[in-house]
Amino acid sequence: MITAALNEVRDALKRAGITSHADPKRVPIPGAWLNASEVRTDTLDGSCRVRVDVHLVVRDQSATGAIRDLEALLLAAMAVIEPDGEIETAEVLQTDRYALPCFVFPVFVTTSREV
Repeated sequence: MITAALNEVRDALKRAGITSHADPKRVPIPGAWLNASEVRTDTLDGSCRVRVDVHLVVRDQSATGAIRDLEALLLAAMAVIEPDGEIETAEVLQTDRYALPCFVFPVFVTTSREV
């Protein structure tokens, strides 16, 4: 169920030309880190709802350059998926060596529960 939700978002972003990964250490720059942050299984129909946080990430650079590049990524992402909440614009993805600028937004994916 979680893997299916991550794959659904990954495939949508790929159609927009955005490469993504669920492992924050393997995120392509520019690209997206996908994080399943919540799973709701309280449904009667056997489905579940997975919250996938999409972290759009660009290289470390000036604030003006980062906003420009992140906005371009965001517009491309929004051509294939609709954010299901606020877009956080003052975020960073902390790596071993860098704090990379990113925009973050949630996407809710409904998928079947796997037994």
